[in-house]
Amino acid sequence: MKHLFIVANWKSNKTVKEVEDWINELKDANLDVVNKEIIICPSFTLLSHTKSLITNYQLSITLGAQNISPFDEGEYLLTPIFCIQNEDTFIPEGVKIVAYEPVEAIGTGNPDTPENAEKVARVIKNTHKDVMYVLYGGSVTSANISGFTKMPSIDGALVGGASLDAKEFTKIIQNA
Repeated sequence: MKHLFIVANWKSNKTVKEVEDWINELKDANLDVVNKEIIICPSFTLLSHTKSLITNYQLSITLGAQNISPFDEGEYLLTPIFCIQNEDTFIPEGVKIVAYEPVEAIGTGNPDTPENAEKVARVIKNTHKDVMYVLYGGSVTSANISGFTKMPSIDGALVGGASLDAKEFTKIIQNA
């Protein structure tokens, strides 16, 4: 069974209270996260508080940031998820995780097909030696996540709007 990454990409959404409610709901769900790495990417202003909640509740969640390190090179515990629109998008050398997010699918409710996303993921992995993981993003829901994660070259999902609702995100994790 492959290892999946399920990323909650909150962008600039949520207040401190909303983060607390979201984390409490996820905590109470008692999720089975075997072979799944759950990553939450809150806005910069919520990083510290979100980290405290994750630590206090001893949740198996990794914290991500929507910022890029100011350092040129080196080990700063930073593994970027590089977002691309299609297989022709430039991917810098050294990128290990790519999220394929077709523009027409982002926030529209019209995701790409799992079959086409698989084709793009396969091309990326075959043409970029450093890329180890390809995630799919763009109108990901609990109803369609399984179709994407069943594809052999897709290693998880970058979930935008659906990740803002803890119940929906919980279903996404369960169905992945």
